Amino acid sequence: MRRMLSLLWLDLCTVWLSRLPILMMVTVLIQGLILRFVVPEQILIEPMVRIVDHTDERLFARALSKAPALALPDKASLKTWVGTDRQHIGLIFSGTHRKPHVELLHSGSLDSGAVALGRTTATMFWSRFTNIGWDRGHILSHLGADREQIPFNQLILALVLVLNVAIGSILFLATMIFEDKATGAVDALRVSPLGALTYLTSKLCATILTSVLPVFVLIALVKPEEVESGALWLMMIVAVVCFSFLGAIIGVLLRSLFEGIYVIALTMFALMFPLFAYFVPALDRVWLHWIPTWGTLYGVRAALFPTWREDDPVLAFQSMVPALVIFAVVALVLIRKRMFGRRS
Repeated sequence: MRRMLSLLWLDLCTVWLSRLPILMMVTVLIQGLILRFVVPEQILIEPMVRIVDHTDERLFARALSKAPALALPDKASLKTWVGTDRQHIGLIFSGTHRKPHVELLHSGSLDSGAVALGRTTATMFWSRFTNIGWDRGHILSHLGADREQIPFNQLILALVLVLNVAIGSILFLATMIFEDKATGAVDALRVSPLGALTYLTSKLCATILTSVLPVFVLIALVKPEEVESGALWLMMIVAVVCFSFLGAIIGVLLRSLFEGIYVIALTMFALMFPLFAYFVPALDRVWLHWIPTWGTLYGVRAALFPTWREDDPVLAFQSMVPALVIFAVVALVLIRKRMFGRRS
């Protein structure tokens, strides 16, 4: 244990002397101040409508073919789309031209502009056939619980947290390994009683301790009530460990931070793919869910804004856990083979 603590102290000194944590702290302070005082809590979003045509004779097929962005294939996909935003309105048309029926799906208040737009749109679509009359048994279905709109700056907080944790964890751990190579510490470790597992564990602990302060500052500045959230800190620690293993792989395979800067940049670009779908749900694809940043972002958002759905933990960890296991095994094998070599 004493050797482990000594190695941990050396790793902490190494990473802080690199000035990367200081740069991260300055960046986090700027980000936190911007999110708190510059980015608005609410932004004006125009209501959007989507339609499912379940009429007996597909009365609106031609009209929807001219505006395919309005159409969705079934009620299930429409409910999913409506449930993502209070400004989304879904219309399900059924019945015949003589006996029209409309089901209006919404997640906002009944007297909102979005619901008014849905009513107007339904009336306009049916007007070529008949006057639908909203007193004839049409259905207005509210999806989800009545809750306040998530402040926009706090929504961005989830994205910034994931970016900082991913970038910081990779850079911190890779830098410690690069420094060990540059100073010749790796040669001394090969003849020491320390093993590859102890070596990697020390660096993981140093990365976690270094990452805690920037995460704490950012949360305290933007959403201070979540500082005590156990679920949020669990997500942060798991994310730090996951991306740290990836940083260890980069650190072992490359010789220096200067040589590895392009690889790290490309890696971060690949990890950012799921983040684009955060703002443009139409870009979401199943294969993106297996990139660890997708699970991290989903988990952080679920921790910041709990929905209490049973599938939240599964969705959050479905990409993080496999990635963590793969990165951990590869990192440990590479450290044993390429840094410690074979020991008799």
